[in-house]
Amino acid sequence: MTTNLSGAIDEIATLFNSNVLSNSTAIIGYVPEIEWPGIDTGVCKDGSKFWLKFSTNNVFTEQETLCENIVINGSRRYNSQGFVSFQIFAPKRKDSYQKALSFSQMLQIVFRKSLPNVILRNSRIVELPPENGIVRFNVFADYEFDEIN
Repeated sequence: MTTNLSGAIDEIATLFNSNVLSNSTAIIGYVPEIEWPGIDTGVCKDGSKFWLKFSTNNVFTEQETLCENIVINGSRRYNSQGFVSFQIFAPKRKDSYQKALSFSQMLQIVFRKSLPNVILRNSRIVELPPENGIVRFNVFADYEFDEIN
């Protein structure tokens, strides 16, 4: 059960994207636009619709072994930990708060699972104050994976 940072992010993003695609229509009536790291569409977000932002933060990587013979000679095991955040932005309307909260709860439940190469834990919801007519929620989950190199 090892991967690298890009593999871990891909696993997390795939889980996030598949659940957004399969559950969002039931919660908000359509699939919202997702802002991915490093991709600038150059288009301003439509403030009348829900939209999401996905991001990861690798906090630290620690060397787990002293010897250099893990798997192949000269390799060591490293343990990386960080957190992933999912930001939910909703237009401030009568039913938006409840829909954004339901969406947040769906993501929190999804990110209580583990993936093939990534451990997810401490999934939590943080409600933010409304800003410029937008209802905002963040869902965070800690992640951990091992890497051999």
